[in-house]
Amino acid sequence: MNIAIIGTAYPFRGGLAAYNEKLAREFQNNGHTVSIYTFTTQYPSFLFPGKTQYLEEDGPKDLKIIRSFSSINPFTWLSLGNKLKKEKPDLVIIRYWLPFMGPSFGAIIRRIKKNKHTSIISLVDNIIPHEKRIGDKPFTKYFVKPVDGFVAMSQNVMDDIQQFDSQKPKVLSPHPLFDNFGEIMPREEALRELNLSTENQYILFFGLIRKYKGLDLLIEAFADKRFRETNIKLIIAGEYYSDKKEYEDLIAKNNLQNDIIQVDKFIPDSEVKTYFSASDLVVQPYRNATQSGVTQIAYHFNKPMVVTNVGGLAEQCPDGVVGYVVPTEINAIADATLKFFQETDQQKMIQNIQEEKKKYGWDILMKNILNLKEKIKPSTETSANYSLDFIKNIDRTWTLFLDRDGVINKRLMGDYVKHLDEFEFLPGVVEAIATFSKKFGRIVIVTNQQGIGRGIMTEEQLQIVHDHLVKEVAQNGGRIDAVYFAPQLAAENSNMRKPAIGMAIKAKEEFPEIDFSKSVMVGDSMSDIEFGNKAGMKTIYIDHEEAKPESLICLSSLAELQSKF
Repeated sequence: MNIAIIGTAYPFRGGLAAYNEKLAREFQNNGHTVSIYTFTTQYPSFLFPGKTQYLEEDGPKDLKIIRSFSSINPFTWLSLGNKLKKEKPDLVIIRYWLPFMGPSFGAIIRRIKKNKHTSIISLVDNIIPHEKRIGDKPFTKYFVKPVDGFVAMSQNVMDDIQQFDSQKPKVLSPHPLFDNFGEIMPREEALRELNLSTENQYILFFGLIRKYKGLDLLIEAFADKRFRETNIKLIIAGEYYSDKKEYEDLIAKNNLQNDIIQVDKFIPDSEVKTYFSASDLVVQPYRNATQSGVTQIAYHFNKPMVVTNVGGLAEQCPDGVVGYVVPTEINAIADATLKFFQETDQQKMIQNIQEEKKKYGWDILMKNILNLKEKIKPSTETSANYSLDFIKNIDRTWTLFLDRDGVINKRLMGDYVKHLDEFEFLPGVVEAIATFSKKFGRIVIVTNQQGIGRGIMTEEQLQIVHDHLVKEVAQNGGRIDAVYFAPQLAAENSNMRKPAIGMAIKAKEEFPEIDFSKSVMVGDSMSDIEFGNKAGMKTIYIDHEEAKPESLICLSSLAELQSKF
């Protein structure tokens, strides 16, 4: 099979690059042809918080790595997309970890899909980022649409993907072992290389230092006076991507300068084995997480762990077996760490790790990806499950549910329709609804309007817009029987807000004749489709992009739906 991997690779540094290169080798070792297409510019320098994005070590000689696109240059997106569209690889694997990459990745794979041959699978680290920024959701939605299938590395991420797509095939395949950092060193040799005493025991905090990783919690836990009665030291090995002064002040406040070893740099691959081989326990005190590559490095070097019970960390660290899982609390982190050194049978825990890590082979990930590809329908294939055949059965006993923004009126990207002068019908919509009014017994609108919950607009302003909408439709021979809206914030998880079906239930209460099995939901987001699916309706996806999800009934507009009657 001819496979293209799109994402980070040499000369860029970090766990993502190492992962992609390791995956490429696994496919190559099993007879597949693999090329990695990586960035010319990954992050603009002003957006990159570290010292350098690049490795100082030599690159791999056994892999075909092509620097071919910039995350900030759309012309390079089109160039790579057209190149792969023409070359027709059987499979494109694209790594998604940050919404910032959504526009470039989304544009590239939209081009590729035009060849009607290549399957697109995304390996997802995070679909919802640890550190939120403006544009996260629209960028991710843009990326998700043309993807054919998803691999999540934790159940937490799998659940997050469902918020953006509930239709396409997905598989859960945990992060494999990071076994590319060399063999385990004798502890004494590793300590000697680091100029550390063999008389002490060592905790390791490893990796790039960001606020969400909770290093401050670990420092506060390590300040517990019980540690001063031991020979336990803390190694902090990683480059600061957060304000270093905050952590230095915390160390000084607790007078820990003599008990903490700081290595403020990106740890190159050749040195990783030294830090893990020298340490007795790896601690990951994260505030939030999906999964962590540090866990899989710890597994490779047979190191027990203390991890906080966030995201997918606990999934890969069975409590009391390979380490301890604790709440994100300072005292709990301190207690578990001391328990390991003072009460735990450490050799038994290491034996457990050696058994547990057998679950995390690269061959398992490769097989899961290939099995997922088999579930993806070729672009030329159609299915009776996703056809418009039901239209011929529609009569006045049926109900039409319509989303509003992007279906009836133009959507304001990143904003809300707050005033009447911001409302604009999409072409052909009024005429289409007039046709639907003759076919369906009821037509209702169901729309999420969290602009109210955010204080950007009022219910009175929304009512003015909806009164205008209903009046214009009626004056052109159509009707809207009811308009339901959900003003709640997405974070409230209200049962009224799509994809929950509270608005559908409310419609049925007002119009008892509504039969959801004889209803059609038309929307332009996956939350609309999930809403319809949960209620047992037929669903139609209004897709304004060129690449359309293969597993849905996709139309470009209500005007196109009108043409089907």
